[in-house]
This record gives sequence, structure tokens and C-alpha cells, in this order.
Amino acid sequence: IGIADKESRERQIATAIQILSCCNPPWAQADTKKVGLVVGKVQSGKTTSFTTLSAAASDNGYRLIIHLLGTNNTLLESNLEDVEHILGLNERNTNWMPRRVSPKKQGGINISAKQLESILKSNPLSRRNTTEKIVYISLLKQKDHIQALTKLLKAAKLQNYPELLTLIIDDEVDSYTIDISKPKETDSSINRHLKRLLDVAGTATYVGYTA
Repeated sequence: IGIADKESRERQIATAIQILSCCNPPWAQADTKKVGLVVGKVQSGKTTSFTTLSAAASDNGYRLIIHLLGTNNTLLESNLEDVEHILGLNERNTNWMPRRVSPKKQGGINISAKQLESILKSNPLSRRNTTEKIVYISLLKQKDHIQALTKLLKAAKLQNYPELLTLIIDDEVDSYTIDISKPKETDSSINRHLKRLLDVAGTATYVGYTA
């Protein structure tokens, strides 16, 4: 983890493990959904925290990591740069397989449902073979991006692989969420699409971050 200060690094790791303990464990019943919220202080290392959580999850059986990194391209690119550095996504001999959702480009995402399914099928039931690939998908928190990913996961038939654990991290959980002070208002379109994404993500944990 790219944190210079040893004490800060150990604190981030401890926090990540604490959050992970609230997520689906490797022995979770197939298709179990969990939803959680992490609240921190402004400029308290939110990106480092959820990236460290992602690394801890990958060490404990999670094979599909999804990051909603912002509501615009500037936020996404800034956050993704930090994530790539911490996880070493662009390094050689890494288990990570990074992919991007880009609906305006042909295909929408640079991995097909057949390829994704093939990768997941190759993972052992033990979920602990670290030689297997971990698929990392980044996207904007926008309707067309979420729809494209939902379509991909649905076509990959994740429900056929109960041994697969998925982690979805929403870095902009305060955007497009339901206002509980106004119970009569309907939820937003983005919120409805996020629910559909979670529905098709198999045994999945959704963690929202806010400050």
C-alpha cells in the first residue's frame, strides 16, 4: 500500500479489515446481498481506504471488484490514478485485470460477457488461489455506465457461480441516494439502476463511502 508513514499504513489496513469483516464472508450463502456505509472526515484518505479494502477483499476470496469513482470524468480520472498506484494495476506479473466501462465506445466495456464468465469459471471453489485473476472494473456513477455493466454481469450469468464474491464500492454514495426525510418521493433513476446492478452481481457486497 502506497502510504509512506508506517503508523498511517497500519491504521488504514486495520480499518480495511474491520470493514471487510462486515462484508460477505467466503462461506456466505449464494446470492447473498450486503449493503454498508463508511463515513469519514473530509480529506481523511477516503480513496486510500476503499482501495485498501479492495486489496484486503482480493486476499480473502473476492474475484470481482467494482468501483464507482465519481459522477464526472475529472473525478474518475483523479481517483483512478490513485487506485492504479495503490493496487499496482499497471504493473507486470499482477493478478489484477483492470477494465473500464465506456458506453460511448463500441462494445461499452473492454471485456465481453463470455470472457468474464471464462475467467470466473477458472477460479477454484476454495476462493483462495491467489494465482487466479481478479477482475477490476471502474466506471462513472451515471445511468448509461451502470446499465452497460449490469448488462455485462447479467450476460455473464454470475448466479451460476455461487463461489464468486463481488465487491461494489460507491465513492459518491451521497449522490442520487434516497432522501429518507422525504419518504413519499420516489427514488432516483440512478438509484434504481444501482439496485439492478446489485441484483445481478451474484454474492455481492455494496459499500458506500462518504465524508
